[in-house]
Amino acid sequence: MASSRPTSSWVRSHLANPTLRAALRSPAHRALSGSLLLLDYTSRRSGRRCVFPVQYAVCGEALVVVAGQHRAKTWWRHFDDHPQQVIAHLRGRATTVTVRRLIAGTDERTQAAASYTKRFPHTEVPPDSPVLLLVPHNREP
Repeated sequence: MASSRPTSSWVRSHLANPTLRAALRSPAHRALSGSLLLLDYTSRRSGRRCVFPVQYAVCGEALVVVAGQHRAKTWWRHFDDHPQQVIAHLRGRATTVTVRRLIAGTDERTQAAASYTKRFPHTEVPPDSPVLLLVPHNREP
């Protein structure tokens, strides 16, 4: 491998993510759709399209995504507290959602993190972890 990234990062980027992308776009998506979706957005810096799997939990009519191992990942930095529209491939369908990063210390972030840990009880959501709220188009949280 020519990359200086750790092996686990290379495996995730070059093997796991492409495999999950293909599965989530196929009729086999049902096996994974209860906890994974594809987040599809355009990078603000490069203008390139980015599509990758993320784990989600339901919070009311919205979806919550937590950036795990956020210090080692950069994708979540494309989102801030200003809403932006992206595509979420969920349960075999592409859906326009409004996504924004929740502000640490707010009740909204606390509630979203609680929904996430309720769905994934073995996953801790530290106070500094980025938490994203995805609201289906034309709905408000």
